[in-house]
Amino acid sequence: MAWLDSLLNLACLLLGWAAWSLRGELKQRGRPATLAGTLRPVVVPTARVWFWALGAVGLLGLRALLVWHGGRASEWVPRLDLGVVSVAFPVLPGWSGLGLAMVHAVLSFGVLCTGFWLWMVLLDGLAEGGPAVNPFVQMARSVVGPWRRWPVPVRLLGTPLVVAALWLGMEPVLVALRLLPEPAPWPARMLQALVVGLNAWLVWKPLLTGLLLLYWLNLYIYFGSHPFWEFVGWCGRRLVAPWRRLGFQIRQLDLTPLVLVAGVWGVSHVAEHGILFRGLDRGIPGLAEVYVMLAR
Repeated sequence: MAWLDSLLNLACLLLGWAAWSLRGELKQRGRPATLAGTLRPVVVPTARVWFWALGAVGLLGLRALLVWHGGRASEWVPRLDLGVVSVAFPVLPGWSGLGLAMVHAVLSFGVLCTGFWLWMVLLDGLAEGGPAVNPFVQMARSVVGPWRRWPVPVRLLGTPLVVAALWLGMEPVLVALRLLPEPAPWPARMLQALVVGLNAWLVWKPLLTGLLLLYWLNLYIYFGSHPFWEFVGWCGRRLVAPWRRLGFQIRQLDLTPLVLVAGVWGVSHVAEHGILFRGLDRGIPGLAEVYVMLAR
């Protein structure tokens, strides 16, 4: 049941992304580029945008119904996993149960959309200065939106603040539904939101791993001149360039991307689980432990 819910959530994201992409495309088509275009208005098929958008909304409703019925039959409890905090949504009978399932569908879809946006922010930052005609560069730029007005370091370092603000808006809803205990006082509550925002950086771990491994393979295996490999090459060079002078090359074999993959996984492990120094009763706590400590 969990796999089915995740697949439907991903399908909702694809439908919503299709509607968003068409919306941007239609905006460009609607701008007259010539005198003839100003005299003859362009017919914009907005029905296609509404088709995909309503499809995403309908699929959200279908998810809620499946969770409502399937959860009771399979004793599966849907959860909203935010890394440092996991919220369980009890499957209840009646209209209240259906409403709770709908809240889970909407919030989990919002979490997935936020993760997708974070991926695009990273890709857009890595592709800064890259070929504007590359479709993958254009895709990342269209999703990031107004956030591109800021310099790349501000875009990347400012994402925890965006996620923290979203959490501060979501937390009162979960508390009102009695899915979370009463929040901590405001100073600690702000710090908890910042921890949730910092944990969002862990969303980049699989993306960075995939980019670095594909870039490393493409160094020694020619996969063609497809725009995808051009995009991977550009992003990979941006990632590897600051670390090349450390000398992780063995003759013709460049191990820098693999060392960076190991570093990404090591830092992620410490952020998720912390680290305990042997012989000492202290260590570095993980982000989830820091979140709990702030709630006391």
